[in-house]
Amino acid sequence: TLQIASSGTVSNSDVYGANVWFDVDADGVQDTTEPSAVTDIEGRYELIILDAPEIGTGVVRSSGGIDVGIGQTPIGVLASDPIHHSFTTPLTTLELALRGLGLSRQQVQDAFSQLFGIDATIDIGNFDHFEEALAENPAATNVLVAITEIQNVSASTMELLGGMILMPLSELRARGVLSESVYGAIAERFDAGLTDLAEQTEMVSLLRSVVDWAEQVDERHGLELQFDRDRLETIIDGAATIIVADLTRLRILADEATTGHELVTRVNQAKNYTRVEIGPVLHNVGIDDVNIDDAVEQFADISETQLQQVRDVLLPPHLTHVGDVNVLEDESATATVLSLIHI
Repeated sequence: TLQIASSGTVSNSDVYGANVWFDVDADGVQDTTEPSAVTDIEGRYELIILDAPEIGTGVVRSSGGIDVGIGQTPIGVLASDPIHHSFTTPLTTLELALRGLGLSRQQVQDAFSQLFGIDATIDIGNFDHFEEALAENPAATNVLVAITEIQNVSASTMELLGGMILMPLSELRARGVLSESVYGAIAERFDAGLTDLAEQTEMVSLLRSVVDWAEQVDERHGLELQFDRDRLETIIDGAATIIVADLTRLRILADEATTGHELVTRVNQAKNYTRVEIGPVLHNVGIDDVNIDDAVEQFADISETQLQQVRDVLLPPHLTHVGDVNVLEDESATATVLSLIHI
């Protein structure tokens, strides 16, 4: 019998205690017969795939756990290709969505270069963006910022729409539908000419596209999500304004960093601010507990005062030291993508 051990790292920074599974039929649903694992403190995992041919068509997915960079639980579902990726990140998730539209891996690399300014020679599925940023690799900046932009858009959109459907995002099936819909919509918008996520009209179109996607995929997850499109139109401009301002703050803070350690710190502070402040207020807008105009007034601000609030975000103490971020003293957190085990 030939088994394949697929191993890697869930990295958004590292995600500890995440549920990782090999989605054999690539349907986004975790079946009881599909192999699974839990990530360790460095975000590493190993899956034993019993039927070797399935590795060519299946997908590695990850949900839950703790993002050790900010001490919060990611609310999306990440995905990667077990053959080509040793890291599972928002960028690998978006790569799979773009490949699902017919793009080759090289076309995806070119797309990331155009959309995020990522060096087209970087293999994003095997690039340790945190280690490279801390090593002062200038090419890591755009990768790190792109991953965080995608994650922040995903988290904010899921919170907004999760509020509208009155379903807690702790419900795995709801997370699966909304997460798949966000990545599918970003890929679709790019295919239609998207050039910048932090652009108001593009963000409005993206939010509408996410709802379109959610209504297409919810049946597969055993759900029937109902969105009030009329109400969505009354809040969509304001919600887009808040998300765009959030992305703009992230870019400003990343640009002002002068060292790799400061870059990682600023990016994690921006990510924490999205998760703790922006996400909840958009969720409350979604359930109609917060007026959208009040939310825009408070959170669409990119003034120095608002930027300082993000800089003042306290991160988990052990993450403030360079040596504690993603890299062990004598060992890389990256694992071999595939190893063959003959028994």
